[in-house]
Amino acid sequence: MALMTTATTGAGTLTLGANVSGFLSFANAGVVNQEPLTYCIRDGANSEWGRGTYTASGTTLTRSPLGSTSGGSAINLSGNAQVGLVDLAEDLFPCVLVSSSQTISIPGTYLVDTSGGAITLTVSSTLFGAYTFIDAAATWATNNLTVNGNGHNIGNKATNVAATFVADVSDCQFSMRAAGTYWRLF
Repeated sequence: MALMTTATTGAGTLTLGANVSGFLSFANAGVVNQEPLTYCIRDGANSEWGRGTYTASGTTLTRSPLGSTSGGSAINLSGNAQVGLVDLAEDLFPCVLVSSSQTISIPGTYLVDTSGGAITLTVSSTLFGAYTFIDAAATWATNNLTVNGNGHNIGNKATNVAATFVADVSDCQFSMRAAGTYWRLF
């Protein structure tokens, strides 16, 4: 679990300080530059949770509150708050069997059956979360799975990307995770 301090005051973007003893920093927990995430902030009797974007340079976090003790608005930080990573119910992704081309807007695990023919899956246009694709019928070598990044490239680093990724090896799996401006393959 990641939990960090912040000396930021006010209701805007915050600068992350050190990790709280016994917890990881966001970077050590695997958060990458420009990654969208779900956060929580506790500052005395005030709290806030929402979505933000982590920036490694300067270690900042943008804030878009989903709820708070301030009527849903960003809380006014005192300079002595703690910021952590959390999962909301909508962050807990499904495991779904798919056997036809479609748009899949919810990150999660997809068991992909291409025994009836090649399939194209188009992911969400919003870079958030992670997708895992598993060859459910061991047929990707014959009937490929194509994943469309829906406006965002897919690759193993920001400079080695393409608009689509074709899985053409049977009986395997791969994952991709939001990484700033592209989907990063794992």
